[in-house]
Amino acid sequence: MWAFLRILFLPATRLSGNMDLISNNFFMKKIFFCLGSLFILIGFFTSAHAADIPITLRIETNASSTIVQISLPDGCNARDSKGMSQEFNGYKAVCALEAAKKTNAISDFQITPLPPNGFFLDSINGLTNAPDFSSFWIIRVNNALSQSGIDSLALSPNDEVLITYGPWAMEPLQLVSSTMNPIVGDTLTLSANIWNDNSTSTNAFEPYAGSSTFFIDGAGFPSVASTFAWTADSVGQKEVWVEAVNKTRSKRKIITVSPASFVTVPVSVIVATSTPSSDSGQVPSASSTSSPQASSGQGFSEPLHHSADIQKAVQFLMNNQKADGSFGAVALFTDWAAIALAPFTNGARDLVKTYLLSDPASGTLATDYERRAMALEALSINPYSGTKTNYIKKIIDTFDGKQFGNSDLVNDDIFALFPLLHAGIAIDDPMIKSAVSFIMANQQLDGSWIGGIDITSAAIQGLFPLSSLDGVSLALQKAKDYLQSKQGDNGGFDNNVSSSSWALQAIISLGQREEDWQKGGNTVRDYLFWNQAQDGGFPLVGELNARIWETSYALPALLKKPWSDILMDFSKPIVSQATGTIQQGVIAQPILATSTPMLIATSQKFDVSTTKLPSTVLVYPAPTPTPVDSIKKDNPLENAPLPQKKNVPQMNHPTLKAQGLDVVRFDAAMPLGLLRNRAAFIPPPKAEGILGGSKIKKPLLALAPPSNLQGMAKNIVMVALGLLGAGILYLVWKFIHALL
Repeated sequence: MWAFLRILFLPATRLSGNMDLISNNFFMKKIFFCLGSLFILIGFFTSAHAADIPITLRIETNASSTIVQISLPDGCNARDSKGMSQEFNGYKAVCALEAAKKTNAISDFQITPLPPNGFFLDSINGLTNAPDFSSFWIIRVNNALSQSGIDSLALSPNDEVLITYGPWAMEPLQLVSSTMNPIVGDTLTLSANIWNDNSTSTNAFEPYAGSSTFFIDGAGFPSVASTFAWTADSVGQKEVWVEAVNKTRSKRKIITVSPASFVTVPVSVIVATSTPSSDSGQVPSASSTSSPQASSGQGFSEPLHHSADIQKAVQFLMNNQKADGSFGAVALFTDWAAIALAPFTNGARDLVKTYLLSDPASGTLATDYERRAMALEALSINPYSGTKTNYIKKIIDTFDGKQFGNSDLVNDDIFALFPLLHAGIAIDDPMIKSAVSFIMANQQLDGSWIGGIDITSAAIQGLFPLSSLDGVSLALQKAKDYLQSKQGDNGGFDNNVSSSSWALQAIISLGQREEDWQKGGNTVRDYLFWNQAQDGGFPLVGELNARIWETSYALPALLKKPWSDILMDFSKPIVSQATGTIQQGVIAQPILATSTPMLIATSQKFDVSTTKLPSTVLVYPAPTPTPVDSIKKDNPLENAPLPQKKNVPQMNHPTLKAQGLDVVRFDAAMPLGLLRNRAAFIPPPKAEGILGGSKIKKPLLALAPPSNLQGMAKNIVMVALGLLGAGILYLVWKFIHALL
């Protein structure tokens, strides 16, 4: 090197008088010092263009939704499924996964080399492509299907990489709301759009006409035509999204509900002042002198109503679940808690499902079998064959030709309707028609059934789907009139959470608006609100087992879901005429009211108790622990007597053993023809660096960002090349000078 530098800076031999100035050694040194510096500066300037770029990585599965903002480097090293370190150059999608792994946004991912066709994405967080590719990883960029493999998919600044697990093609959904900033009491229209992969538009979202489920703070509301009218019933931020079967759930949006400008006060007060009073947070008094009408710009408004915190109620159950998945001291607490958790997708639901799949003892009464069968159906478990006990057969065996179970009771007949009608038993089945006749024959003159509000509410829920049968509509009308007569001025029924919850489910079953069921300006939900403790449970105080029971009753009511809307439909099994044995199992089919991914049998469920990830990662949902039980202040029901339990039939809820997909390595012998139809792998295009028709240009001398050893080494090499280039220019000049 020293010899090279001596030659480089030797004074040029003077061969011509005209070259005196040019051959001046000092002058030449200045020229080539500037040229060398120029090469070095070019390298550094071009390195700025190759710095990390911001992108968004979004990973969607049945079990979770993860969004992470990533600073994507210009190249990375990642290990393949064989444990070999692979180097990838440029802003590639595989480097986005590697960056997410380094920030703990994902635990791991796996790729398999397929020479000469690049790399195949095998798994993320242990979730592996199905052996037959019925479900696999699908890659999209800005919602459009990728036209490159994960190793050759080049990204631009601010791109969104969407990686979805499911069957082909898992088109993304988009949530649309008529407003993002409603006022309490406003009714919003939520609708769903779907990405059209065949569209040439840059924004290919179009209205979606299929069935979907809208989620508001975790509570699901099924819709047949993907539109949903939602009334904002409480102040605060609401997290909203939409899902559909075999589609990618929409991004989550935040709807901010503001308090009403005016609150309900007596007319005399409104007339006396032009300044609206502030909301005191109190339940409107039953002694108000008038009932103001809907707001008309003159200071009037509808009464403000309250809504209990559903997420806190779910968290209360989760906090009191045993390690084996059960709840409380006896089976019925577990059964009811399981039914309450069925509409949600969280770890507690999966755990109780696993517990009930072990078929713990349910009891020997007809109501025990009915409760357990309902629980199994709610959790998408076959009541015929999902456990070692055939609970439908157990129920049918109690039928004596006229009624189910004990002939002195009617509750076991009412609760038989729920599981049987969801187990393929037809409405016109003689057994069902006989049970309905028995139930109606036991209706009291005032429209109730023995057991009062509870059994009457259960009868309304059970009979409403059978309105086409003779006499049922009249019985329902009488039951409705009885129920309305029993509502208290505080909005509740029988001054307890259990009766109030079942009554609210009956109201919803009848197609009634709960706002039309008010006493003293209070609705049933107002009553439940004032009976929810700070820890999320119901009622405010009481023994733990009783509060688990009450909370399990309240949750379906708060979700506005009668029991029939929670249960899944199953068909009757095919029985061999020769052997009398079941030859073909039944398949769970979602009924219209529950055609939602959160209820469909799936191998993956979302765990709301997910571990905390870095601040740049959004994992949904992540409920915060609730404080210990304490009584709400200013509660008008604070001194009300504690609920009295009724001797009513209880329902049972089964569990699901973990059904995670088998971790199967990609079979390299699989025909590539199949793979080329999958967006997760397409052989790299000949012109690398093309995305969406536009090339990503990189400077000739692009230095890597000095954020890692590989980048630092690249920078050193580029500086050396700059010096070498300056020396070469000097030698060329000396050669030309010698010729002259």
